[in-house]
Order: sequence, then structure tokens, then C-alpha cells
Amino acid sequence: MSREVAQKAIGLLSDYSLENDEILIDFYGGEPLLNFEMVKYAIETSEKLGPRLNRNFRFRITTNGTLLDDETTAYLSDHGVSVGVSIDGPKDVHDLNRPFKSGKGSWDLISANLKGLLHREGVSLEARARLAPPNLNLTEVSRFLYDMGFEQVEVKFADEPANPQEGGGFKLSDEEIMEMRRKYLQYAKSYLDELLASGLSIDYDISQSITDILYHSPTVSYCGAGRSILFVTATGEIYPCLNFGGSPKYRLGSVFEGLDRASWQEFWGEIAIMFEGSGGCKACWARYICGKNCAANNFHHNGDFRVPFAKECEEIRFQKEVLMWLILKIAKEDPSLLERFRPIPEFSHQVQG
Repeated sequence: MSREVAQKAIGLLSDYSLENDEILIDFYGGEPLLNFEMVKYAIETSEKLGPRLNRNFRFRITTNGTLLDDETTAYLSDHGVSVGVSIDGPKDVHDLNRPFKSGKGSWDLISANLKGLLHREGVSLEARARLAPPNLNLTEVSRFLYDMGFEQVEVKFADEPANPQEGGGFKLSDEEIMEMRRKYLQYAKSYLDELLASGLSIDYDISQSITDILYHSPTVSYCGAGRSILFVTATGEIYPCLNFGGSPKYRLGSVFEGLDRASWQEFWGEIAIMFEGSGGCKACWARYICGKNCAANNFHHNGDFRVPFAKECEEIRFQKEVLMWLILKIAKEDPSLLERFRPIPEFSHQVQG
């Protein structure tokens, strides 16, 4: 991404927000630290622009951790950037999932880099783990990452890719799916034990899902694609979110020509059809608490995002049943703990790029 594209993206987001809105700029890749000079330019431009336009810019970056040297760490800390690190747990698990091109594992370098960041003042640090067979132990990975010193931990199963042969991904067997369910239930029980014993949680995503079930009003979609989220590519094209990037049908304009309002409105009309019209969500009991069925994932699997990816839906429903069981157990054992799940105001607008 060039400085011109970054500047125009920031300007566009300012134009489509209101005074005193909080705007989250999320640097995502690839690996955004490969273009760290542009990241710094975007941060400093936003910091100068914010007071003039009465906008509150905040920043987040998702990195694989390989380029987190002392200079980079100091800069992110000084500017209050929230850092998400893609890290999949202990060395053996992480190295299997995230090797270098040479085949060598990346754990040793990343863990060394993180030593300067994990206990540094001014940095909000989150670990984001994505597990796939044969490594499915959510509990072990979560506890390991908390013990490393991460403030927030989000551990999930990786999504099954639409074209595993082309992308080098995986296709889940029935046996693997059943094992994933066993591990998720085991994880929920560990979460409950930790919460009752210390009042603390071992996973950010489970906590957020409980908040959604308990306190959020029914909604057709928690998905912010095209609504509170816009994705800007390196060349300045605009899409509803990162996962729609590169799909011509869902291009919403560019930072040079502006947002295409007709395409924008059409996209949200189709989202409504998916959830409330003739789409596959209408008869699903979990549609108002789902929040995870990714429209872009539907599109990549089915060619039409209004047609839910049935395999994913089955697992979402299973996890929601487990979460409702978890809520009932908390309410029975210590109902006062439910107050801890009251929602925190979210960012008003977000741009990925």
C-alpha cells in the first residue's frame, strides 16, 4: 500500500463517520510490518487529522511476530497500538502450523521477539490461535498463552477452506469433527472451572459470545461487513471486509472514486435476504445469536453468500448449545458472575487494510 492510498482511505473513513466517533484502523496483511513505514505514516496522519475533525482514531495491527524488533515494539507502545499476534501455542504446535518457507519453524524467533513486548507498558496484546487437526487442544493452548503473559487470548478452530487442494489447507473428516466437539466441550468446562475459582476467564472469544447471548438485542447479523467495517486493498479498492477482498461482485468502489452507494445498498439488501427472507437462516433457531456464520465464507464455499455453509452452521449450533449450558451453570453456581459479561461499547467504525 502506498502513502497516497493510506491517506485517501483515512480521509474516506473520516467523511463517512460523525464527530466524536471512535474509528479503529486495523493494519492487516499478509504481514503489515513488511511495510512498517506506511503503517507509521498512516498512524501519524490520523493522529494529526483527528483533533481537527473531532474524530478519535485508534489503531490495531495483526502480525505474525517475526518482525517485532525493539524499534518496532517501542513505536507501537508509544502510539498505543493494540497488537494481535498470530501464535498457535507451544513450540511443537506453532511450528507445525506456521513454518517459514524453508520449512523451519518460526516459534524460536517469535518467542524471542515477544519478550520485549509482553510486559511493556502501553501495549494491549492479544494472542490469536487457530487450531486444526491433529492439534485441537484448546485448553492446553489457551493456558499456555496466558502463562506466556498475553492479556487477551482468543483460541478457535481454523475454518475449513473452500478449496483445500488449491490453498494447501485441510478438509475435515467426520471423526475429526467429533473430536473437535469433544475438545470444545472440554474447553467450556475448563473455562467454567477457571471462572468459578478465580473470577477470570481463559478465552476472550467465549466471554464475548456469552455477552452476545445475554445482553445483545436480537439482530439479523452481528457481521459488520460493509456496515461498521470496510476493507481497503493495497491498491485502494474497497470491499465489505477482508474476506470479500478480490471478489469483483462485492467491490464497493475505491478510495479514488469513492464508495459506490448502489453496490453498498445492494450488499446489505442481500444480507437481509440471507437472514430474514428466502435465505437458509430463516428457519434456524440460532440465527439471532449466531454471530459467526461468515457471509464471505458462505460465498467461497457455495458461490452465494445468502446460502449458508451447512457444515459450518452445524458446528456453530453445537457451540451455541454448549455456551447456553455454560451460562446456566454460571447462573446456578454464582449468578453474580454474569455481571462481568455486560457489554463494553464497541468501536463505531473500522477500516481494515
